[in-house]
Amino acid sequence: MRLLNARSRGWVLFPFLLPVFFLIHAWQHYFGLINPGEVFRLLITYWAVTAFLFGGLWWLTKNKLHAALLCFMIMLPQFFWVDMLDWLKEKTSESIIAKIPVFFTLCVVAIFLLYRLFKNAKDETKNRVVFYLNWLFLIYILVDCSILIKKNITSRKMLVSGAHPAALGTGTGWNLYFILFDEYAGSKSLQEDYGFDNSGTDRFLQERNFSLQSDSRSNYPQTFFSMASLLNVNYLEGLNTQSVRPVDYRNALKDIRKSSVVKAFLQHGYQFNNSTYFEVNDMPALSENAYLPSGSLIITAHTFYNTFMRDYLAILNLKPLRNVFNVNTYNDKMVARVIDQAKASKSKPLFLYCHLSVPHAPFYYGADGRLYPRDSVVYADYHDRTRHYLYNVMHANKLMQTLVDSIRKYDPNAAILLLSDHGYRVPSDTVNVAPNYRNFNAVYYPDHNYTQFYNTISNVNVFRVVMNKILGTNLALLPDSTIRLTEAK
Repeated sequence: MRLLNARSRGWVLFPFLLPVFFLIHAWQHYFGLINPGEVFRLLITYWAVTAFLFGGLWWLTKNKLHAALLCFMIMLPQFFWVDMLDWLKEKTSESIIAKIPVFFTLCVVAIFLLYRLFKNAKDETKNRVVFYLNWLFLIYILVDCSILIKKNITSRKMLVSGAHPAALGTGTGWNLYFILFDEYAGSKSLQEDYGFDNSGTDRFLQERNFSLQSDSRSNYPQTFFSMASLLNVNYLEGLNTQSVRPVDYRNALKDIRKSSVVKAFLQHGYQFNNSTYFEVNDMPALSENAYLPSGSLIITAHTFYNTFMRDYLAILNLKPLRNVFNVNTYNDKMVARVIDQAKASKSKPLFLYCHLSVPHAPFYYGADGRLYPRDSVVYADYHDRTRHYLYNVMHANKLMQTLVDSIRKYDPNAAILLLSDHGYRVPSDTVNVAPNYRNFNAVYYPDHNYTQFYNTISNVNVFRVVMNKILGTNLALLPDSTIRLTEAK
């Protein structure tokens, strides 16, 4: 044992154990959202970066232990940058030392001072530090691995016990195009709450035999909770509506991923096309989630590198132009995907889910329908926001008309569901919250028989009605209600 301890004091494992701990801890924390292959790919990348940095520092310092500690101290804020900054903000009440430039300077100074202190220490002290860090991270990794294994076993048991086929029935077998417009307020809300006349769009849809549910409501005022409920035809369980935490958003993402609606269509022989920024039923997202990371970004979103590339370049006005307009590019890509799917021949009935981030911010279009320049996109999100939102409702209407006419032209016997996840939310308005729920709801059936739809339907019942019609299920309707959410402080 003494020989093992003596030898292990000279092993410099901890710089390479740090990324293992970071990844395993994130994996078990966000279990169910991250693919093991993504974790492995990140580990190879981080090991390569660590090895390159360690080798370069060893060459500069001519000392393995010095290089190991310096490498470790440089990589530590890379992995835990946002966590460290948030902790400091909380402890210092947003004091000046929690400002990004000051905190960055403090990190550099701390690395320099700790390195000098270690460099001047006795060899025995250095070996003890290395020994301690090696075993500390090995223990952390073993603890997280045990938690991960336990979660995996529990998840498999739940999956087996909860697996059951959807009730089969005689439905219409129509192709279904489900197109969601994010934060699109219903026409009555646009008129009554914001003085915007949307009757032209209503007439366009009515002339094409759509049924418009003018008093429709969303059940939740935020996208992730609304979509988790909608795609599982139920209200969310275990959500503390008075204190919504970041983990609740992750749980909602899990619910979207395992959508019971998509499973029901698949069990009825449908092919599913996922044209969204969510991963749904193991089908990857078609675009990066601009509002909540998915896949490997769940792990890397709060690292220094990703935070710098995503946020700090924008603060410095150095963010690449394509990043400012990437949501608009995504919307155009989704529209093209829907039209291509309508044109394509189909061996199976199709269920397509398209999620367009419009008229939701960023606001890209002006009153004349033209694309804003870069600076105006940034400006519109903070100045006279409602006016710019309404301009982008006009753009959403154009996309809606293009999609409807294209689907009806190329796939005339298909059903079309046009929906929004919630109404328009005026920032900082915590008093007049009713418009937050007044969403858009329009449906087209080839037989024009809409007897199961009703004017005050809420999102939790939409797919219950649609699946009863198209799949022949016999799902009872739930009470319609709106649920207010309060963020945890």
